Amino acid sequence: MKWKTGLRWFRILTGMLLTAFLYRSAITNSVLVNERADVVTIRLDDHKLDVADAQELCRQELSAEEPLELNCWGEAGKTVVESWENGQSASVSLLYTGEKAGLVVPGTEILSWKEDGCFLDKKTAADLFGSEEAAGQIIWRGDRKYTVCGTFESFRNLMLCRAHKEDGAVLTAISCRVPELSGAASCVQEFMMRRSLTGEVLDFTFLAYLSHDLLLLLPLCLGIRLLQMISNTDVQEGFRSKKNSFSLSLSWAFLRCLQLILIVGIFVFLWANIRIPSDMIPSRWSDFSFWGTWWGTQKEKLLLLLRTAQGEAQTMLLWNFCRSVCADAGAVICLLLSLYAKAGSNLTGAVKTPFD
Repeated sequence: MKWKTGLRWFRILTGMLLTAFLYRSAITNSVLVNERADVVTIRLDDHKLDVADAQELCRQELSAEEPLELNCWGEAGKTVVESWENGQSASVSLLYTGEKAGLVVPGTEILSWKEDGCFLDKKTAADLFGSEEAAGQIIWRGDRKYTVCGTFESFRNLMLCRAHKEDGAVLTAISCRVPELSGAASCVQEFMMRRSLTGEVLDFTFLAYLSHDLLLLLPLCLGIRLLQMISNTDVQEGFRSKKNSFSLSLSWAFLRCLQLILIVGIFVFLWANIRIPSDMIPSRWSDFSFWGTWWGTQKEKLLLLLRTAQGEAQTMLLWNFCRSVCADAGAVICLLLSLYAKAGSNLTGAVKTPFD
């Protein structure tokens, strides 16, 4: 009988350890998603910016009461870059950026002061230099010289560099960092109104909310299981076995109070931690077509952003989101298997644990 008890506890502890590992991974990846989700992109309609306009817009925004950190950028089509030292060349899509390049492609903040620097996607770097790590290498675009500051992941061949007046660069998008995800939409709309800008707002805030809310599933399952254990027939029978009627009444009242406190605690926990995007709440609850329209809009925005250079450079955000969701789902499954697994008669017979 002892080996049966040991086997049962081994299964439970293994499941718990795996649950903890997966849940920690889910939290880590969710944090990484939220770190980039506060960057919102505005794709301008007709109001295109040159370098001087973009610089003036940034200066004006700095004087606002609650200024946004922003960066203007745009794609300039195909160009050819060369490594004269290696005799290699590659065709890339040129991406012009302002001073806050890190808002467009993470990890490129060095371009704020290194105006003759650039970043390449890893595939282009490998084609030119035989290695994905190309920091310090020299490339040429026509007669202009650039120092490669680093590389990044992308589905396309891209070159990111600072926009200069002599380039005649046209900047068609603005990326800005919002102070809070909960007010991202209204914050960006206010910015566009005070700067007389029109365009489509693209963001990843929905993914950040979803990855965060899914993390609540595991503690919710634990709370429900604890409530079931308190309501367990064996526990109630233990209280009823008391012969003293007064003691039985007190025990029954204590059990019910404990159940009530736990139920209230579960609802308070969900109310305090769940996050819902403001644009996901319909103005009328009878508007049943709202959810389908909202989901279709989010999908269109996400696909549109992924088709831009910024979206492709942010593939790690989507990767971290998928990892967070999968790890969280795995943690919940392992927890349920550990808490609700019933030993078969061929394995453990009538052996019980506190989880039964």
